[in-house]
Amino acid sequence: YWFYMLRVDEKELGVSRADFVKALVAEGVPICSGYAPLYTFPCVTSLDTERMIGTKIDITPLPACERASYEEGSWMGQSVLLADRATLDAIVEAIIKVWEHADELKNA
Repeated sequence: YWFYMLRVDEKELGVSRADFVKALVAEGVPICSGYAPLYTFPCVTSLDTERMIGTKIDITPLPACERASYEEGSWMGQSVLLADRATLDAIVEAIIKVWEHADELKNA
C-alpha cells in the first residue's frame, strides 16, 4: 500500500480537517491534507500527455475526488504503513485522543 487515507467529517467531528490534521501533527502523527485530484496535474493534462496516449484527457471534476482532496481527506504515507506495531499503535492512540478532545480544539 502506498498511503492510508482518513475521511474527516467536520459535522461529525465538530472541527475542520485542517484543525484535525494540525492536532495530529502536534501529537507526532505524520499526516497531511493530501493533494489535488490527479486530473488537475499539468503532467496529466498536458498536450504532450494527450499525444502520448492518443486521446484527449477527460478532466471532468469528480465530486468524490474533489471532496476528498479539498475538504475531507487526510493522508498518511507509505513510511507510516511500514512502521512497527508500537508506532502504529501510538498513531491509533493519537487519533483517538484527538477525536475525544475535539471539543477542546474548537475553543483553541
